[in-house]
Amino acid sequence: MSPKFNKIKDLSSIGIADITGSIISALFWFYLATLMEPEEYGKIHYVISIASVAATISILGATQSLLVYSAKNVKIHSTLYSLNLIVGVVSATVVAFIVKDLSVGLLVIGYMVFAIAWSDVLGKKYFKMYTKYILVQKILMVSLSLGFFFILGKDGIILGMAISFFVGFLRVFRGFRETKIDFKLFKKKFSFISYNFILSLTSTLGSTDKLIIASLFGFGIVGNYALGMQFLSLLMVLPLIVGKYLIPKEASGEENKKLKKIIIFISIGIGGLGFLIGPEIASFLFAKYSELDSIIRIMSLGVIPATIALTYSAKFLANEKGNYNLFLGISKTLIMILLIIVLGHWYGIQGIAAGIVLSETCIAVFSAILSKKMKLSKV
Repeated sequence: MSPKFNKIKDLSSIGIADITGSIISALFWFYLATLMEPEEYGKIHYVISIASVAATISILGATQSLLVYSAKNVKIHSTLYSLNLIVGVVSATVVAFIVKDLSVGLLVIGYMVFAIAWSDVLGKKYFKMYTKYILVQKILMVSLSLGFFFILGKDGIILGMAISFFVGFLRVFRGFRETKIDFKLFKKKFSFISYNFILSLTSTLGSTDKLIIASLFGFGIVGNYALGMQFLSLLMVLPLIVGKYLIPKEASGEENKKLKKIIIFISIGIGGLGFLIGPEIASFLFAKYSELDSIIRIMSLGVIPATIALTYSAKFLANEKGNYNLFLGISKTLIMILLIIVLGHWYGIQGIAAGIVLSETCIAVFSAILSKKMKLSKV
């Protein structure tokens, strides 16, 4: 079997998982949006954001580290898993106490476990297994969350999501069996891991967008914004697939310049399509969400710079340039928060959407500059 065919086969495995999974997830959230008022929908995403922030902190940067070290066959899994689980249980307990809801605490652990599971699977290039994990989790999320929603109300949505993520424990258990806890190895790799941890903290700040918007502009705006982000996540499916594929490949010494160029051109088409027809679809399906059409029109343009930045991020990670991604992560977070606050006050929800696009554009430019610097340093 030719290397070119294997490349297409591996990429298609990730594609099937992420495209199908994203469609399932989007349809699930779109359906819930038709059953809820914007304020209720916003509150659900507000609580989920709290869990997401706590989970991102608990992961300690392990997702990016595992993508690289699994590809390089560095047996650090049990060490990272142990630290993740200890911090995760503490974080989940604190969150559950603050929001007075055990299911939100379970969601913190679920998020964390599933993230480190798929990172290991992708790092080892088990692309078919990745497909199975993603699809099983999405199917469980929809069936359990909707089932609990009709029985318990909106609180059941969180419980169903939390339980669905626990399929990741299967991979974590295997990781404990296959590797030993080795803090000497952890110390040796601490520099790269710590960069990824700090980077995860900056992405945690980035995940506070809904928390900031809720405190400044109310849950109704959060509901419109969250639904707009669902559309954006659908448009970003293909670029994210390529990003997940590139990291372990480039970590193994395989560069894919042609693929990067192709995905950037495709992202231009995706962004243009979202700009032209996205608002019409939103107006037809979600009449209660009065601001959604303008949000989608603006956010669709963000696909292009986000894709460009993603290709550079894969390159930096594969070369263990954690400091580059750290700088980019901090910059993106600070720019995004600043623009959300300033443009949100000036132009409302349209300003918030514009802030997302402008922050992605800045990071794409910074990434290109850092890439040139890395190339020059190797000469």
